[in-house]
Amino acid sequence: MVILPSLYLPKLIIDEFVYGKKYLNVIYYALIYGCLTLIINVLNQVITSKLEKQTKTLEYEGIIRLFRKIADIDYFMLQDSETMDNFAKATKCVMAMNFYLLVTSLIKFFSSIWILIVVMGMLIILDIKILLIVGVVIMINAYTNSRMNKLRYQADNELWPLDRRMTWFMRFAGDLKYAKDVRSNHAQEFLFSKYRNLSVQFYRLQNKIVDSERNVKLIHILLTSVQEFLIYLILGFNIIVAQIFTVGDFSLVFHAMDVFKSGCGGIIDGLIEISNRGEYFKKYLDFINIPSTFRAGKQKRCVLSEKDELVIEFKNVSYRYPNQDKDALQNINVQIRSGEKISIVGENGAGKTTFIKLLLRLYDPTEGAIYRVLSETFE
Repeated sequence: MVILPSLYLPKLIIDEFVYGKKYLNVIYYALIYGCLTLIINVLNQVITSKLEKQTKTLEYEGIIRLFRKIADIDYFMLQDSETMDNFAKATKCVMAMNFYLLVTSLIKFFSSIWILIVVMGMLIILDIKILLIVGVVIMINAYTNSRMNKLRYQADNELWPLDRRMTWFMRFAGDLKYAKDVRSNHAQEFLFSKYRNLSVQFYRLQNKIVDSERNVKLIHILLTSVQEFLIYLILGFNIIVAQIFTVGDFSLVFHAMDVFKSGCGGIIDGLIEISNRGEYFKKYLDFINIPSTFRAGKQKRCVLSEKDELVIEFKNVSYRYPNQDKDALQNINVQIRSGEKISIVGENGAGKTTFIKLLLRLYDPTEGAIYRVLSETFE
């Protein structure tokens, strides 16, 4: 309801100036206009502040869920590059104010619908040709914006994995744990070439986004110039030749035109933003809902004393890493009794680490089973 007075009151004030009517009316209209503007701005600030607090709470809850998921996810998935890329995307979702942007986009979308209805009615009454010109320009701008946002989203999907890999190389190069190996094996140039290749791809994608945004802005500038030229012609004809408009109407049309563009832009941008943020949240939900393939046993945990004798048996155990054609371990049969000291030896890649991870139940066997029983029940 506030849109109509804020559009119409400036027209009344200007007409009072131009046509020399009552000065008291100018004071009255100006006072109403000033009070409405103050109230709107104060309310907007209060609502925005409250909204930001609420979305921060949502963001915090999203981060907590993400932390729990990455802590509970199957161990072998942490070694999968695709899983870690998805984790990086999910992290971007909750750390880049996407909750706030989604909520503000929804508010902008529905408020813009109301604004559009009011202003369309006013422009139709004044001159429908103005409405048609502005509408055509907005539709073209919306199409170019949509194409640009799709390109930006596609580029972001390619940028995230590159950014993760660049961060890994940067940390590895400066990690004290690996510093001796890097220097003794003269691996600096190798690491640098890897990082440089990734950075070239990264900045090439960023430049592609910048070029796209530049082209869209140039189209907007051209269309805006044509639009304003045509509207000046229409308004000039209606004021000077047809004499059906006042100077206040001239101000009203331009103000209404700006509000109409803002309303249309709000609806279109809102839809685009909701769609884009939806894609980000889809990445988040896809990661949060990754199913666990780890087999949960029905046996409850038991507390053993020092006197209890425990036997762990590997029975026909084989393990193959995801996306591999060969087993890392094959048909292992062994018993390990409490109190025993054993050594696990073998060449690099023979499966020693895999065996330990199976023993700790960080992995589940691909084939066979691992049993844990008290020795008295085992015999």
